[in-house]
Amino acid sequence: MLGLALALFVGILALRLVLSASDEPILTLALIPVALVAWAFGFRVGLGAGAIVLSVGLLVTELWTNQVIDLASVAIRVPAFLLPAAMIGWLADQDRSARSALEEQARNFRFIAEQSSDTISTHSPDGDYTFVSGMCRDMLGYEPQELLGTSPYEYFHPDDLELVQRTHADTLHTPEKITTMRYRSRRKDGRYAWFESRMRTLRSPVTGEIEEIHSATHALSETEQELEITAESQRQARARIERVLSGEGLTIVYQPIVDLESGRTIGVEALSRFAAISDRAPNLWFDEAWAVGLGLELELEAIELALKGASALPKEWTIAVNASPETVRAAQLLPCLGTQAGRVIVEVTERAEMADPIRFKRAADFLGEHGVRLAIDDVGSGFSGLRRLLDLDPDMIKLDLSLARGIDRDPRRRALASALIAFGKSADVDVVAEGIETKEELATLRDLGVGFGQGYHLGRPAPAETLELAARSPLAVGPL
Repeated sequence: MLGLALALFVGILALRLVLSASDEPILTLALIPVALVAWAFGFRVGLGAGAIVLSVGLLVTELWTNQVIDLASVAIRVPAFLLPAAMIGWLADQDRSARSALEEQARNFRFIAEQSSDTISTHSPDGDYTFVSGMCRDMLGYEPQELLGTSPYEYFHPDDLELVQRTHADTLHTPEKITTMRYRSRRKDGRYAWFESRMRTLRSPVTGEIEEIHSATHALSETEQELEITAESQRQARARIERVLSGEGLTIVYQPIVDLESGRTIGVEALSRFAAISDRAPNLWFDEAWAVGLGLELELEAIELALKGASALPKEWTIAVNASPETVRAAQLLPCLGTQAGRVIVEVTERAEMADPIRFKRAADFLGEHGVRLAIDDVGSGFSGLRRLLDLDPDMIKLDLSLARGIDRDPRRRALASALIAFGKSADVDVVAEGIETKEELATLRDLGVGFGQGYHLGRPAPAETLELAARSPLAVGPL
């Protein structure tokens, strides 16, 4: 820089000697090398260079042009020439001081970052890495230089992208606020791990624009990861159930309930089928729905679809729908049944624990006043026993399918079934045997006095349209 300034000054001086120009343009040109020196070396050097250049210029003017220097003119020229040089040098000093302070601040930041047990990083407003501390080796398996210039979005788990984008936007639009998020990021070995990051923006004091995003990241502990995995599982489960509630994937099929004496179908049980995961048992869908707080909504949706489809079936057929004790107590159930309440049998599984039997009985009695009948499903498999059956006073009991399987060959099953059938007759309660799959099982149950039955031997679950066509023929299921 000094050599360039000296060359410029010599050139300007030579120009002054060759041309018969006035001093003012020459002095103005001479400010260029002086300004370069002042900007490169600061206020004092620039002021000194300006004084030297002015002195040499005046001396050359006097010696080579035989002009007499007017002191008054010098008094005007000196401040006019030196003041710009001084100003440029002062600005250069201020700029160097500011840059030095920033560099010192950056050095301190990097020193502190490297001592931290967190991975400290800075990002452009778009999110790209501009600095990463060495802890990224332990957390992610990457060297810091491998991450510089890349976007964290390349590493986030696809299921977490929506959360990350929302948090990123929140960070950009809330100055001085620290935002926190938990997410999964891909390590260099390809595995995903859980992390928590705290972020805030750094804005320009002049423009107010975001210059950087600062972030501190640590890996979650095993306990925290388990909680996040559980929470993520619940989020996914809730999303699955919400898709079903929006009309995606839930269908209803109907299994005939047959009068074992006449062989005629007298009703159907509505069964839910879920298309999203076909090999997953329907009861697991309902269990999951209750676990995420959507059990009532899903059961009511299934009941509503069942009654809608049952409108194609003969009006004299009963429609059995499944409901938990919570749904039976819910105020929304009766409006859901609507005008078909008089043909509905609500089945409550014996496997379900009943937190408040008295309240349940009141709700069942209220439904009974509107023609709704109550059935206890899966009798012989769960919690209740005969005392519970007496307390609930059902209109129907359905023997668990485990009793029907092989009952023709198992005296213990016959003994238990006989006791329940005897209870049904003494209490004037209809008895339905589920799971009848062979003619031998059917014959044995008829001999024991069971009035009604269900099972593949009597009729498989089918859409309402298929059952409606079969019902047009007499003895649709066939004589027994």
